Amino acid sequence: DCLLSRGLGDVYKRQVGSTMASSGIFQFTVPYGITDIALVKIVVNDLSGNIKEMISNFFNITDNTPPEISLDNLSTTEVGTRDSVYINWIAADNSFILDYHKIMFSSYYNQEYELIDSVSGNISEYLWFPPDIITNQARLKIITYDEIGFFNIDTSESFSIIDNWSPVVQVSLGGLNFSIPEGDTLNVGWNAFDNIEMDSLFIYYSRNVESPELIIDKVSSQISELSFEIPYGITDSAYVKIKGKDIYGNI
Repeated sequence: DCLLSRGLGDVYKRQVGSTMASSGIFQFTVPYGITDIALVKIVVNDLSGNIKEMISNFFNITDNTPPEISLDNLSTTEVGTRDSVYINWIAADNSFILDYHKIMFSSYYNQEYELIDSVSGNISEYLWFPPDIITNQARLKIITYDEIGFFNIDTSESFSIIDNWSPVVQVSLGGLNFSIPEGDTLNVGWNAFDNIEMDSLFIYYSRNVESPELIIDKVSSQISELSFEIPYGITDSAYVKIKGKDIYGNI
């Protein structure tokens, strides 16, 4: 009989096989489990029932098994470009030590995965901010490595990324305490920004917060200034409002 011990506390619990005593050679598949104090015991029995035991020197059983990794799907099938999302996974290795994880992202089925970040092997979640990409084919992938360099991969189901980020518009007038005669021409400039792409802008004028906002014009996002005639009516609290709209309808 051939028995294997992985070291202290493991008193030859594994019989890895038997063979004829005269063969002198025995091959067996090493069971899973890493140790540097493994021992093999050979127990020889003759026909009269006499027993002889022989024990090997200590030897190493090295890692030959990739880690296990299970990537959770996101808690929702749709995330926005201004959202933050937790990516969670469960990983384990027979050495009980994981080296690191690579977190990857692909926006379309035919696109290669790009690295989001690498994190330590003892981490099991990651706060992710989706990119400014609109897709219904987004996927995440995690690659988990152990200390030897073996790795395993898991991939999420596909999900959508939508644009939920409104444009930002900065209006430029004549400065603080600016005044202009009624009926005169007012020049308004602005800078408009969007995370994806601007579509158009709406320019409003009001005499004060209690008065209705009059739509002055709608212009293309390529335009950054406008002149219009101030309506009649004296006030010290007039204002111009500009609303930007992006190509996905966010205002």
